[in-house]
Amino acid sequence: MWSRSKEVFALAAGVAGHELKRSISSRLTWSAERLAQTEMATRIAQATLMAESLGRLKGAFMKAGQLLSIDASDLLPPEAQKILSSLQGEAEPIDFASLRAVLVEDLGEERLAELGSLDEKAAACASIGQVHRGTVHGLPVAVKVQYPGIRESIDSDLELVHKLAKSWLAVSRRPIDLQGTFEELKNILHLEADYARERQFLEKFGELLAEDGRFIVPQSFPRLSSGRVLTM
Repeated sequence: MWSRSKEVFALAAGVAGHELKRSISSRLTWSAERLAQTEMATRIAQATLMAESLGRLKGAFMKAGQLLSIDASDLLPPEAQKILSSLQGEAEPIDFASLRAVLVEDLGEERLAELGSLDEKAAACASIGQVHRGTVHGLPVAVKVQYPGIRESIDSDLELVHKLAKSWLAVSRRPIDLQGTFEELKNILHLEADYARERQFLEKFGELLAEDGRFIVPQSFPRLSSGRVLTM
Protein backbone atom coordinates (compact mmCIF):
# COMPACT_ATOMS: atom_id res chain seq x y z
CA MET A 1 0.00 0.00 0.00
CA TRP A 2 2.83 2.41 0.86
CA SER A 3 4.53 1.85 -2.49
CA ARG A 4 1.27 2.64 -4.33
CA SER A 5 0.71 5.78 -2.27
CA LYS A 6 4.32 6.82 -2.85
CA GLU A 7 3.89 6.54 -6.62
CA VAL A 8 0.64 8.53 -6.51
CA PHE A 9 2.27 11.31 -4.54
CA ALA A 10 5.15 11.27 -7.02
CA LEU A 11 2.60 11.60 -9.82
CA ALA A 12 0.89 14.50 -8.04
CA ALA A 13 4.25 16.22 -7.56
CA GLY A 14 5.10 15.71 -11.23
CA VAL A 15 1.77 17.15 -12.40
CA ALA A 16 2.16 20.12 -10.05
CA GLY A 17 5.76 20.61 -11.19
CA HIS A 18 4.73 20.92 -14.82
CA GLU A 19 2.02 23.38 -13.77
CA LEU A 20 4.53 25.49 -11.87
CA LYS A 21 6.84 25.60 -14.90
CA ARG A 22 3.90 26.71 -17.04
CA SER A 23 2.99 29.44 -14.56
CA ILE A 24 6.53 30.81 -14.42
CA SER A 25 6.90 30.67 -18.19
CA SER A 26 3.56 32.46 -18.65
CA ARG A 27 4.71 35.35 -16.50
CA LEU A 28 7.79 35.82 -18.65
CA THR A 29 5.97 36.28 -21.94
CA TRP A 30 3.16 38.46 -23.25
CA SER A 31 2.79 36.63 -26.56
CA ALA A 32 -0.60 34.95 -26.90
CA GLU A 33 0.89 32.40 -29.28
CA ARG A 34 3.68 31.58 -26.85
CA LEU A 35 1.20 31.26 -23.96
CA ALA A 36 -0.89 28.81 -26.00
CA GLN A 37 2.19 26.76 -26.87
CA THR A 38 3.23 26.61 -23.21
CA GLU A 39 -0.27 25.55 -22.16
CA MET A 40 -0.32 22.79 -24.78
CA ALA A 41 3.14 21.50 -23.86
CA THR A 42 2.19 21.41 -20.17
CA ARG A 43 -1.02 19.45 -20.71
CA ILE A 44 0.73 16.95 -22.98
CA ALA A 45 3.54 16.44 -20.44
CA GLN A 46 1.00 15.95 -17.64
CA ALA A 47 -1.04 13.51 -19.71
CA THR A 48 2.06 11.49 -20.59
CA LEU A 49 3.08 11.30 -16.94
CA MET A 50 -0.42 10.24 -15.89
CA ALA A 51 -0.74 7.58 -18.60
CA GLU A 52 2.56 5.98 -17.58
CA SER A 53 1.91 6.11 -13.82
CA LEU A 54 -1.77 5.13 -13.81
CA GLY A 55 -1.09 2.23 -16.18
CA ARG A 56 1.47 0.80 -13.74
CA LEU A 57 -0.76 1.29 -10.71
CA LYS A 58 -3.77 -0.42 -12.34
CA GLY A 59 -6.97 -0.81 -10.30
CA ALA A 60 -8.82 2.36 -9.33
CA PHE A 61 -6.01 4.55 -10.63
CA MET A 62 -6.13 3.10 -14.12
CA LYS A 63 -9.95 3.22 -14.18
CA ALA A 64 -9.88 6.87 -13.18
CA GLY A 65 -7.41 7.56 -15.98
CA GLN A 66 -9.64 5.75 -18.46
CA LEU A 67 -12.60 7.85 -17.33
CA LEU A 68 -10.59 11.04 -17.67
CA SER A 69 -9.47 10.08 -21.17
CA ILE A 70 -13.07 9.50 -22.24
CA ASP A 71 -14.64 12.63 -20.77
CA ALA A 72 -11.96 15.27 -20.23
CA SER A 73 -12.77 17.75 -22.96
CA ASP A 74 -13.15 20.54 -20.41
CA LEU A 75 -9.73 19.79 -18.94
CA LEU A 76 -7.43 18.66 -21.72
CA PRO A 77 -6.67 19.51 -25.34
CA PRO A 78 -7.22 16.69 -27.89
CA GLU A 79 -3.48 15.96 -28.04
CA ALA A 80 -3.37 15.22 -24.30
CA GLN A 81 -6.61 13.21 -24.41
CA LYS A 82 -5.08 11.04 -27.15
CA ILE A 83 -2.16 10.19 -24.86
CA LEU A 84 -4.46 9.27 -21.97
CA SER A 85 -6.59 7.14 -24.30
CA SER A 86 -3.73 4.61 -24.29
CA LEU A 87 -5.11 3.55 -20.89
CA GLN A 88 -8.19 2.19 -22.68
CA GLY A 89 -6.10 -0.36 -24.54
CA GLU A 90 -4.24 -3.44 -23.40
CA ALA A 91 -2.61 -3.03 -19.98
CA GLU A 92 0.86 -4.29 -19.13
CA PRO A 93 0.71 -7.77 -17.51
CA ILE A 94 2.04 -8.41 -14.04
CA ASP A 95 4.29 -11.30 -13.11
CA PHE A 96 2.42 -14.62 -13.03
CA ALA A 97 3.96 -15.55 -9.67
CA SER A 98 1.87 -12.83 -8.02
CA LEU A 99 -1.29 -14.17 -9.65
CA ARG A 100 -0.45 -17.75 -8.72
CA ALA A 101 -0.49 -16.67 -5.09
CA VAL A 102 -4.09 -15.49 -5.60
CA LEU A 103 -5.01 -18.79 -7.28
CA VAL A 104 -3.52 -20.86 -4.46
CA GLU A 105 -5.11 -18.73 -1.75
CA ASP A 106 -8.58 -18.84 -3.31
CA LEU A 107 -8.67 -22.33 -4.83
CA GLY A 108 -6.03 -24.32 -2.97
CA GLU A 109 -3.42 -26.55 -4.57
CA GLU A 110 -5.81 -29.48 -5.07
CA ARG A 111 -8.38 -27.58 -7.11
CA LEU A 112 -5.69 -25.57 -8.87
CA ALA A 113 -4.21 -28.86 -10.11
CA GLU A 114 -7.44 -29.42 -12.08
CA LEU A 115 -6.43 -26.53 -14.32
CA GLY A 116 -4.25 -28.19 -16.91
CA SER A 117 -1.78 -26.45 -19.19
CA LEU A 118 -2.27 -23.08 -17.51
CA ASP A 119 -0.34 -20.67 -19.70
CA GLU A 120 1.72 -18.26 -17.60
CA LYS A 121 1.69 -15.72 -20.43
CA ALA A 122 -1.35 -13.45 -20.15
CA ALA A 123 -3.87 -13.66 -22.98
CA ALA A 124 -5.39 -10.29 -22.01
CA CYS A 125 -4.81 -7.66 -19.33
CA ALA A 126 -7.05 -4.96 -17.87
CA SER A 127 -7.18 -2.62 -14.90
CA ILE A 128 -8.43 -5.11 -12.28
CA GLY A 129 -7.17 -8.47 -13.49
CA GLN A 130 -5.74 -10.47 -16.36
CA VAL A 131 -6.72 -13.62 -18.26
CA HIS A 132 -4.71 -16.80 -18.80
CA ARG A 133 -5.51 -19.73 -21.06
CA GLY A 134 -5.80 -23.25 -19.68
CA THR A 135 -7.78 -26.47 -19.88
CA VAL A 136 -10.23 -28.32 -17.62
CA HIS A 137 -10.77 -31.99 -18.48
CA GLY A 138 -9.53 -31.26 -21.99
CA LEU A 139 -11.83 -28.27 -22.52
CA PRO A 140 -10.18 -24.91 -23.29
CA VAL A 141 -10.88 -22.33 -20.60
CA ALA A 142 -10.10 -18.71 -19.83
CA VAL A 143 -9.05 -18.03 -16.24
CA LYS A 144 -9.53 -14.44 -15.13
CA VAL A 145 -7.46 -13.65 -12.05
CA GLN A 146 -7.70 -10.45 -10.04
CA TYR A 147 -4.52 -8.54 -9.23
CA PRO A 148 -3.55 -9.05 -5.58
CA GLY A 149 -4.73 -6.31 -3.23
CA ILE A 150 -6.77 -4.47 -5.86
CA ARG A 151 -10.17 -4.98 -4.24
CA GLU A 152 -8.92 -3.90 -0.81
CA SER A 153 -7.25 -0.78 -2.18
CA ILE A 154 -10.19 0.64 -4.17
CA ASP A 155 -11.39 3.14 -1.55
CA SER A 156 -7.95 4.41 -0.54
CA ASP A 157 -6.76 4.56 -4.16
CA LEU A 158 -9.77 6.60 -5.22
CA GLU A 159 -9.36 8.95 -2.29
CA LEU A 160 -5.80 9.66 -3.39
CA VAL A 161 -6.60 10.09 -7.07
CA HIS A 162 -9.58 12.31 -6.13
CA LYS A 163 -7.22 14.59 -4.24
CA LEU A 164 -4.92 14.62 -7.27
CA ALA A 165 -7.79 15.51 -9.58
CA LYS A 166 -9.00 18.31 -7.30
CA SER A 167 -5.52 19.81 -7.11
CA TRP A 168 -5.28 19.66 -10.90
CA LEU A 169 -8.63 21.39 -11.24
CA ALA A 170 -7.51 24.05 -8.78
CA VAL A 171 -4.38 24.96 -10.72
CA SER A 172 -6.30 24.72 -13.99
CA ARG A 173 -9.03 26.99 -12.57
CA ARG A 174 -11.81 24.60 -13.58
CA PRO A 175 -14.91 24.84 -11.30
CA ILE A 176 -15.98 21.19 -11.66
CA ASP A 177 -17.37 19.09 -8.80
CA LEU A 178 -16.00 15.54 -9.04
CA GLN A 179 -17.58 14.14 -5.85
CA GLY A 180 -20.50 12.44 -7.61
CA THR A 181 -18.24 11.08 -10.34
CA PHE A 182 -15.89 9.45 -7.85
CA GLU A 183 -18.74 8.02 -5.77
CA GLU A 184 -20.13 6.38 -8.90
CA LEU A 185 -16.68 5.14 -9.88
CA LYS A 186 -16.21 3.61 -6.42
CA ASN A 187 -19.50 1.70 -6.70
CA ILE A 188 -18.68 0.44 -10.19
CA LEU A 189 -15.20 -0.72 -9.19
CA HIS A 190 -16.46 -2.67 -6.20
CA LEU A 191 -18.97 -4.41 -8.47
CA GLU A 192 -16.32 -5.15 -11.10
CA ALA A 193 -14.02 -6.61 -8.45
CA ASP A 194 -16.68 -9.12 -7.35
CA TYR A 195 -15.99 -12.07 -9.63
CA ALA A 196 -18.48 -14.28 -7.77
CA ARG A 197 -21.24 -11.84 -8.70
CA GLU A 198 -19.99 -11.76 -12.29
CA ARG A 199 -20.13 -15.56 -12.45
CA GLN A 200 -23.75 -15.53 -11.21
CA PHE A 201 -24.72 -13.12 -13.97
CA LEU A 202 -22.83 -15.25 -16.48
CA GLU A 203 -24.94 -18.23 -15.45
CA LYS A 204 -28.14 -16.16 -15.63
CA PHE A 205 -27.38 -14.91 -19.12
CA GLY A 206 -26.58 -18.48 -20.14
CA GLU A 207 -30.06 -19.58 -19.02
CA LEU A 208 -31.86 -16.66 -20.68
CA LEU A 209 -30.04 -17.04 -24.01
CA ALA A 210 -29.80 -20.84 -24.12
CA GLU A 211 -32.35 -21.07 -26.94
CA ASP A 212 -31.06 -18.09 -28.91
CA GLY A 213 -28.53 -19.20 -31.50
CA ARG A 214 -27.27 -15.66 -32.04
CA PHE A 215 -25.35 -15.74 -28.76
CA ILE A 216 -22.67 -17.90 -27.19
CA VAL A 217 -22.35 -17.49 -23.42
CA PRO A 218 -19.29 -18.99 -21.74
CA GLN A 219 -19.86 -21.81 -19.26
CA SER A 220 -18.42 -21.08 -15.82
CA PHE A 221 -16.75 -23.57 -13.51
CA PRO A 222 -17.93 -22.83 -9.92
CA ARG A 223 -15.40 -25.21 -8.38
CA LEU A 224 -12.58 -23.32 -10.05
CA SER A 225 -13.94 -19.85 -9.38
CA SER A 226 -14.09 -17.49 -6.40
CA GLY A 227 -14.44 -13.82 -5.57
CA ARG A 228 -11.12 -13.17 -7.31
CA VAL A 229 -10.95 -16.01 -9.85
CA LEU A 230 -13.34 -16.72 -12.70
CA THR A 231 -12.83 -19.84 -14.82
CA MET A 232 -15.00 -20.16 -17.91
